[in-house]
Amino acid sequence: MNIKNQIICFTGKSIYTRNKMQQLAIRAGAKINTQITTDTTLLVIGQQSGSKLDLAIKKGIPIIADETFIKIVMKS
Repeated sequence: MNIKNQIICFTGKSIYTRNKMQQLAIRAGAKINTQITTDTTLLVIGQQSGSKLDLAIKKGIPIIADETFIKIVMKS
């Protein structure tokens, strides 16, 4: 999966802070949404994900685990 040009939203608790996760995404060429919108192309979920996860599922937005996201951006 390529993170570049994705519009990413984060939810739940991760091993890194939300700010750090967003910085990793931006460095990999992504943009950040703080809420799920029609523009969101990817949701990254950590533990205890809530309403954003439910909304992403309803909207058919692709979802990946935070560990997967970190592996992807570390390879970029």
